[in-house]
Amino acid sequence: MSDNVTERFEHGQYSCQWVDEVPLLEEDRTTVFVPPSPLQKLTSQLEDLVSQVRGEGFSMAAMILSVLAARYGNEIYDEIEKVMYDYGYGRAQEFGQTMKIDPNDARSVGRIFDLEDTQNGIKGEWIETGKQRAVKREYFCPMATAATLCPEICTRVAASVERGTFDGLGVKGEFSFTKLIPKGDPYCEVVIELEG
Repeated sequence: MSDNVTERFEHGQYSCQWVDEVPLLEEDRTTVFVPPSPLQKLTSQLEDLVSQVRGEGFSMAAMILSVLAARYGNEIYDEIEKVMYDYGYGRAQEFGQTMKIDPNDARSVGRIFDLEDTQNGIKGEWIETGKQRAVKREYFCPMATAATLCPEICTRVAASVERGTFDGLGVKGEFSFTKLIPKGDPYCEVVIELEG
């Protein structure tokens, strides 16, 4: 666990970092390093539990979608994509304001994934952070195992939400999932490429 707090005051600033293990006093001699309080530990555990529950819900959705597609064909995804696109479009303005997204900066647009990933327990890093192109690798996803039953939940359903969000924000460009854990890749990879 590592959380940082910095507060600026008229005559200086307060900087504190909660860490699992307090480091030796070396180069950074101004930051206050302290172990997390019981409340912070509980909050972290609750976040992990919520992530697990979301993963289980996602697992049920993947199972249901795989059964429906087997019974009625892949056309069911066409209808689901429409609904999820509208959902993404509807949330775009709130996401844009909350995350201060600049639709002309690929890494800034990537903040959509920062928010979603954090809320869903997905863990990764940005390996490219340019204004025209940004790439994020996601190394852990609590839903990845379930998505192996139905990769379309990522490639079609989740992708529709993102397309709707991009369009709602006025983003001129594309994103793609170039790698997916559910398809056997070692990580998921999201690529955002803007026009221009």
